Amino acid sequence: MTSTTSTTIPLYSDPEITDVKYLLNLQECQIRDATPRSDVSSGFPRPDSGRSGFGQLEVLVIPVNFTDLTFGATDAKAMETAYAKVNSFYSEMSYGKAAVKMTLAPSSAWVDTGGTVEQNGIINTPPQWDGSNFYRKVIEIYLRNNTISGYDVVDVVTAYSKRWAGGQAMPPGSNSIYGTGKSFAGIQHFGQAVQSWGIVAHELGHAWLGFEDLYLFKGGAPLGQWDMMSSSGAEFSGWSRFLAGWIEPNWVRCANPRTPTRHYLSALNADKSEDKPRMLVLPLNSQSAIIAELRTPTVWQTNIKSPTLVVYRVDTGIAHGNGPIVLIGTTDQTGGTVLTDGIKITVKGFNSSGVIVDVGN
Repeated sequence: MTSTTSTTIPLYSDPEITDVKYLLNLQECQIRDATPRSDVSSGFPRPDSGRSGFGQLEVLVIPVNFTDLTFGATDAKAMETAYAKVNSFYSEMSYGKAAVKMTLAPSSAWVDTGGTVEQNGIINTPPQWDGSNFYRKVIEIYLRNNTISGYDVVDVVTAYSKRWAGGQAMPPGSNSIYGTGKSFAGIQHFGQAVQSWGIVAHELGHAWLGFEDLYLFKGGAPLGQWDMMSSSGAEFSGWSRFLAGWIEPNWVRCANPRTPTRHYLSALNADKSEDKPRMLVLPLNSQSAIIAELRTPTVWQTNIKSPTLVVYRVDTGIAHGNGPIVLIGTTDQTGGTVLTDGIKITVKGFNSSGVIVDVGN
């Protein structure tokens, strides 16, 4: 009697995977920004005001006191807790390439603006309110006796209050009406927002990395849960990580959407030691592309239960706040398909850490 053993070929060893020599070069997937602003963008090149997404971001937090709301020790502790989570988030999203360090201004330097919260004009504000005047007022008072030298971002915060919530990011310089007018970028968050690490992470996405809002200013979230810059987002999408420079060149499969191809993708959130592709980019033209990536459950992405292929479209001709990135579809099944723009993306095989997809017409 003879015995036989069978072996399962890993998905990434599939001999029908299209060789990289038949793919497009990376530059063809770095679609241009067709709605250029000096501060935020969903395309390439990145905004001039954007700081490198690498290394440690130095953030100074300046608390503000009002006659009817004062910042205290409990608020300071909550700020430390929030920024500790922000640091963990950015470290994981960047595969260890980025970190965030928060320094809380000493209590002797906390700013008293005079008057109540309402008298300072930062309560019950309309959507897309321009809070740069308040921000600049706080900075002016702080600089009378203190320095901001050495900080990349300055965060102006109030004490926690259930009366209202708000957050905003401002780029450095004065090219934007929201600009700080200084060499550093700014963010501010108020009321209920000050205990939310997610709001801090979102606003840093603007001020630090030049990301656009991916929710609709008129209501809605066309990308849903798949990016921190969406109102219901969790992790950063592969495209956001690509914009930040955190995705290694060989992690991107750049392919002609009109040519049949096969691709292996490891999970977007796989450890950086998993040196395999984790994004498929199909450029439609100079300003738009289809993206496919594998998302798996993580401590950040807790609302999915199994590996899921996520397909979305980036169109930089659509302005900030109007949905430049839109979800097309998802599937967590072998044989599942997503159709868009005359392109059919089909899952040929899944495992816990990777997926094989075919692109056809």
